[in-house]
Amino acid sequence: MSLNRPLQLLLVATFLMNLGTFAVFTFLAIYLSEHLDFSPIQVGSVLTVLMITSRVLPFFCGIIADKIGYSYSMMAGMMLRALGFICFSLTDSFIGSTLAASLTGLGTALYEPAVAALFSQQDEKIRKRGFTYYNQALNAGAIIGPLVGGLLIQVEPALPFLFGSLLYFIISVFIFIYRNQFKLPTYTSSIQSNFTEVLKDRNFIYFNGIMVFFWFMYSQLTVMFPLAIFNITDSQVDVSYVVTSNAVCGLLVMFLLRRLFDAYEPLLLISRGMVVMATGLFFCWFFPDKWWVLFCVLIFTIGETLVLPSSDIKVAQYSSGSSAGTYFGLSKISFGIGASIGSFVGPLLLDIDGWGGIPWMLVSIVGMLGALMMVHLRKKEKKNDFDLAVLPNN
Repeated sequence: MSLNRPLQLLLVATFLMNLGTFAVFTFLAIYLSEHLDFSPIQVGSVLTVLMITSRVLPFFCGIIADKIGYSYSMMAGMMLRALGFICFSLTDSFIGSTLAASLTGLGTALYEPAVAALFSQQDEKIRKRGFTYYNQALNAGAIIGPLVGGLLIQVEPALPFLFGSLLYFIISVFIFIYRNQFKLPTYTSSIQSNFTEVLKDRNFIYFNGIMVFFWFMYSQLTVMFPLAIFNITDSQVDVSYVVTSNAVCGLLVMFLLRRLFDAYEPLLLISRGMVVMATGLFFCWFFPDKWWVLFCVLIFTIGETLVLPSSDIKVAQYSSGSSAGTYFGLSKISFGIGASIGSFVGPLLLDIDGWGGIPWMLVSIVGMLGALMMVHLRKKEKKNDFDLAVLPNN
């Protein structure tokens, strides 16, 4: 069963968006510190604003998307991201960069829940296939983006920002042209009703809480793994292999795993994926060798590839086609919480003196706890479904 033209367009847009994103974000901290001479506190503040706006605001922006229509939310998001990147290229002040980060994050908050909600509106088979393709499009952009950004930044530091803004503008034009082909469900219920409806979904709230454990582990892809390789090789070039290996492996492994998303329940795949990720993290301390760490990254990526599409599929199931933007928007908050905690705790754990395996063991234990909680949620939901099925016979 093939995807329809609007969804194919969304996959192309997703690839271009992530290409532009990684062309900039891979070098953003370096750009702020080296080119603009920002202090570490200023760099951290700009990146924190970017994280907060892109991972907390999606809940509220998802509610807005449910009301105004997903294509309009996506267009607005892309235009704001383009404006944010242009501001980054023009400003050399801390206030200007903070404003640019706010615009970029707000654009992300408007775009991402709307895209996921559009996929969730499809029939089940198309929805599952769509989310796996969506994951591959993200990985493809993550592979090419840093290469393009690395070439552009050598010519002119502001060029990656201008390149990204051009891509975002093109995406917004494409979405505008095909806007009438997208389903544009707008809900008559008030924003407060949408908000209340989602918060009453206890299983979904519990699911979101467990996903914090996943995002805590996931953040180590850009924290503990790179730090481990840098401590071994003292080379920033070797550090870049972590993200590249993760993206390439994720893109290729999806071809092998795609059938699993049709055959098994999302919660089962998520729990198993978290176990695989925890295994990759735990094994990392065994040998202080660059290639061993990269091998552990590949194990980690297999687990991650099981979790990411499955989590989107599960959120779509929770929404049942109603207020999907609100559901997907709230699901982004767990990313912000888990990734923030993981980014803060990861470096602290690696500073622990003594046995080098303690940091990796502690992070993997967090992942295993999350996996066990996901198994419990699956059992609870199956019991509830069974009770509902037999209730009319009582």
